[in-house]
Amino acid sequence: MVVFVYSILKKHDPRSPNTDGIDIRNTKNITITNSDIRTGDDAICLKVTSKEKLWTDSNGNPRPRVVENVHVKNCHLESDDAALKLGTGSGNLTQNILFEDITIRKTRYAVGIFMMDGGTYQNVLFKNIDVETGSRHAQEYAVFMDIHQRKINSKVGRIEGIKFQSCAFKTKGIFYLSGHPQQNTNDIFFENVSIVFDGNLDNSEWQKPKGNKKIKQWESTSDFTQQDAKIILANGENIRFKHVSIQKATPNYPVFWEHNAIVDTVNIQIQ
Repeated sequence: MVVFVYSILKKHDPRSPNTDGIDIRNTKNITITNSDIRTGDDAICLKVTSKEKLWTDSNGNPRPRVVENVHVKNCHLESDDAALKLGTGSGNLTQNILFEDITIRKTRYAVGIFMMDGGTYQNVLFKNIDVETGSRHAQEYAVFMDIHQRKINSKVGRIEGIKFQSCAFKTKGIFYLSGHPQQNTNDIFFENVSIVFDGNLDNSEWQKPKGNKKIKQWESTSDFTQQDAKIILANGENIRFKHVSIQKATPNYPVFWEHNAIVDTVNIQIQ
């Protein structure tokens, strides 16, 4: 087994569209550690391509059509888009991913999980992630998770086995966790998590982001981003919140909104 280890310092003007972070594509056995990445694009992005021309390297050697066994730890991330992102390239399998001991600041999405191409995301752990969102954009997401279709006839993908453990979130935005009308997310777990909603952004006219402006909103999918709540849960099963504390900026503002979602809560404290 070959293990690649990266330790990187990348600091860019976040307003520049030409800056980038780390793009991991069709790769196994990667460790990224002790990195400071401040970028105008995604900071760390995992992709599995569905394009045949990218299934081989520059020498014609076959590349794996999976992303697996990735460990990202001890990093500071700032992003004008997503700090930690899966997708939008999601054509086959992404699994066995660990993000831990990471500080995230000044970002639109702290965590973005975009399933577009009929693949599977499974066994992904976010551990000891310290988040403060905040960007120039009107929309902010502490966690955005969604199953969509890149094309109207694309296969519907899967998201399962996603866990957030011992994480702290501070945001004015929302949590959006949605599957697809034809495919629920499954086994989404928040454990020992602190959430502070530091103000409220007006999401009454938002539209669901799709990770790429060229991707359309098909009739076969759904969009619940305009719902009047801070944690929006839709088309999901086995969603669990255990030992989670939630602090609201506005006492009467609703926290949870659910549609076709099976949710289990244990020791939730809301103040």
